[in-house]
Amino acid sequence: MKHLILIICTFALLISSCNMTTESETIGLIIGTYTSSGSHGIYSAEFNQETGHLHLLDSISVPNPSYVALSDDNSKIYAVNENGDKSALTMIDYDIDNGKMKFVDSTATVGDNPCYVSLVGNTVFTANYTGGSLNTFKISNDKISLQNAIKFNNACKKDSVRQATSHIHCVAISPDKKNMYATDLGADLIYKFDIINENGDISTQYDSIPLITSGVMPTCSEGIGPRHLIFSDDGQIAYLISELSGTISVFSRDVEGNLNVIETVLADNANARGSADLHLSPDNKFLYASTRIKDDGITIFKVENNGIHLSHVDHVYTGRHPRNFIISPNGKFLLVACRDDNRIEIYKCDTHSGIIEYSGVNLEIPAPVCLKFAISLKEQ
Repeated sequence: MKHLILIICTFALLISSCNMTTESETIGLIIGTYTSSGSHGIYSAEFNQETGHLHLLDSISVPNPSYVALSDDNSKIYAVNENGDKSALTMIDYDIDNGKMKFVDSTATVGDNPCYVSLVGNTVFTANYTGGSLNTFKISNDKISLQNAIKFNNACKKDSVRQATSHIHCVAISPDKKNMYATDLGADLIYKFDIINENGDISTQYDSIPLITSGVMPTCSEGIGPRHLIFSDDGQIAYLISELSGTISVFSRDVEGNLNVIETVLADNANARGSADLHLSPDNKFLYASTRIKDDGITIFKVENNGIHLSHVDHVYTGRHPRNFIISPNGKFLLVACRDDNRIEIYKCDTHSGIIEYSGVNLEIPAPVCLKFAISLKEQ
């Protein structure tokens, strides 16, 4: 009888262990889209990061949610509505267990066409592209209230169309949450703000960091158009993709949060002036960048010398207009939002070589432009 009880207990533990493994394999995925081509708005999905299987769970009607961010506890989705003079920031309840979403609140942005959203504590930041401004909002009792609107009036003018005025494209938070950085595509500048407390309040003063592609500091750079900025896990290295030049700049970041250019490499050999997104692999060994308009695809670099040097590995063609992509937390899959082909493509990642290969699996969805994984806190 004792042996039978032992066998039953062992079997129960094995079942429990298997269930835990299966649960950790499956994570949430939030999909932002452009709605002019028939999309409903924001979609929630379930992704198995071991098999690459993806299926939709829910959707909610939101106009042009071109970029989304999740609260730290994954209970809220914050989406910018890129909608001209009717642009807004929207807050949505999200249940990570079943993917269900529900509208909570929305308020107008001071600045047209926001294209990026991030948050620290109860403060949400939006980058307003056409408006050339940065907004800060406070969240309290499920209400959004505008705290501040910072307007920038700079221009590089190297590109008379794209750089005639400031265009804020990204608001990136350093891993230590000590600094917030806003990229200005129109002025070839990065603005650095100090985050002064855990609520996400920022300093009223900021530093302007000019960008260079060589060892000479110009008064205005070469019309590179800074777009997205990301950081190594330890926050000591930053990587910037510039839309117009198609380059990736590598920065060291000092204890004061200052960025200093170390090297610049080319990601867009087609000179299409449409570079879009970049992400590090979870182990920080490879850097991936998306390029659009010509030779649309993902360019892969190996990260060397403690993060400060990039060696070109490959360029893999994808569907049209890969505005955004994301890498699974286990590093095994890369998902690409192919806006103009109306689908999300799933690629297998070789974690040793960095090479990606199309799995042949995709999810048809109108005009996908933003992908964010949601991981249950109990799995982190």
